[in-house]
Amino acid sequence: MKRLAKFFLFCLLAVGIPPGCGTQGGPVIPLPPPSGPDEPDPPKPKAGLTVDPLPTTTDDETVGVTGTADPGASVFVTGGASPIVTDASVENGRFCLPVKLNPGALNRLEFRAQVPDMGLSETVIVQIEHLAGATNGGGDVTTPTQHSKNVALGLTVTAKDTPIEGNLSLLTDDSASTIAVFEDSDWFGTYDGWIAITLDELTPISKINIRWRDYLGVGDQHFGMGYKVLISNEATPGEPSLTNGHWYEVLDENNGDGGLDIVNLQTQVPLARHVALWMLYDHAKNFGDRFALAEIEIWDEPLGTTPVPQPGANICADGSY
Repeated sequence: MKRLAKFFLFCLLAVGIPPGCGTQGGPVIPLPPPSGPDEPDPPKPKAGLTVDPLPTTTDDETVGVTGTADPGASVFVTGGASPIVTDASVENGRFCLPVKLNPGALNRLEFRAQVPDMGLSETVIVQIEHLAGATNGGGDVTTPTQHSKNVALGLTVTAKDTPIEGNLSLLTDDSASTIAVFEDSDWFGTYDGWIAITLDELTPISKINIRWRDYLGVGDQHFGMGYKVLISNEATPGEPSLTNGHWYEVLDENNGDGGLDIVNLQTQVPLARHVALWMLYDHAKNFGDRFALAEIEIWDEPLGTTPVPQPGANICADGSY
């Protein structure tokens, strides 16, 4: 009897339901596995992109590059005389890009595609050598060297919070004497406030200038010591975010010293449609954070001498691709 009592006690402790151990019960119901940490979100699928075969050398200063991407995707190329972007057909995904080549040089063209809510495609690299002294017979002319320009000038600015002094339009008015001041109402933790600028088009960015101001005139420390710079090449990425996957960092600064901060992007020249400043904490030692800004400048990529096709020279115009 003692052995039988111990057997039933063991069943009660191990399973918790007597029918699983009795002679008249059914099968033992297993306990659920222990809960673990939440599974991470699966990575976003990458956009698809293929480029049709191209010659390795050409006499033409402008070549038509055709291929296939996801229907409606934005397809862009860098590495020629100037960056260019187009939309793939929404019906079959076909596209054609009239790519201008650097004359007399080996052109390393990098193609990428982007679809909203998907990751960038793998980069497709094509090398085409333009033969020196050749022309494309299309009556092209050349423009003089174009210098980098501030493409944020006069654009609309949005922000998480309303400035406590000044207004958002002063951040793109090309004036170092105007100012907008942001304040963190929470005395503890980081501010996590943002300022965003939407560009007129997808643009290769060579640098971003952030001009902080001593707005009290007494050497105050209300400039960004800790901040991030984010960009997005999507058409509608939503509000700036560090975690939604539609924005990515090009700078993580934790020792800013005020004045003019230059974010140099010339080695990567990312394509951007949106640029955001994510403010964390200022340099002041008191409670709360304040950020005094005079200007945010976004500079595009300087271009060299560029052949400009004249009317009739666009080989993608007939839509036969």
